[in-house]
Amino acid sequence: MVGRRDVTAAVSAEIAKLWRRLGVVVVTDTGPYVDDWLAANSATAAVIRPDRYTFAVAGNTTELETATKDLARIMSTQEVST
Repeated sequence: MVGRRDVTAAVSAEIAKLWRRLGVVVVTDTGPYVDDWLAANSATAAVIRPDRYTFAVAGNTTELETATKDLARIMSTQEVST
């Protein structure tokens, strides 16, 4: 997870708990390259997979929470099917 500190810090306690369960690493000190990339994508945060694939971009905290729930749902489905 990369994004602005104000956006990532504003998630609900439920989402923060979900991040811990999923092992999400939150990076808020992103530097100009990532900041420019987020701005070019009209985003304030992005969910990046370990293989560097962009799972989702979010324009605000609500969109970030939705993306997190989507990720959790997909990951729980994959755990059941393996």
